[in-house]
Amino acid sequence: MTDAFFAPFEIVGGKVQPKEESIQVIEVEHLDPEAIHAADAVAMLQAHGIPCKLRFLVGKTPRGIRLTKLPNAAHIPADKRGFVKFPLIQEVIAQITKFEAEHRNLFGTEYEYLVDSQDKHANDG
Repeated sequence: MTDAFFAPFEIVGGKVQPKEESIQVIEVEHLDPEAIHAADAVAMLQAHGIPCKLRFLVGKTPRGIRLTKLPNAAHIPADKRGFVKFPLIQEVIAQITKFEAEHRNLFGTEYEYLVDSQDKHANDG
């Protein structure tokens, strides 16, 4: 009787045994697939002509977006990692675009945003 030696990656019966893959760690930026960085959202809003700034409370992580030249507008909140919901940004863009169009139809002029003297990020405390 011969002693049979079996290696785990040996060809057995004409088939190569599959290698056991190690566990791979994939770093996910955010669990919500619809979340985007607040800085990217600010760039999107500004590209649509909507004046806004990142809102910081403490530290370097943005806590939201402040619509700087719109009176009585609430800020757009960000989560603790500095992400905002993309559908919310789309809705803000749609609402402000609609408001500007209605203003143009009613008064025949472009809506003039308030003058904002701040040149830096908004630090709301």
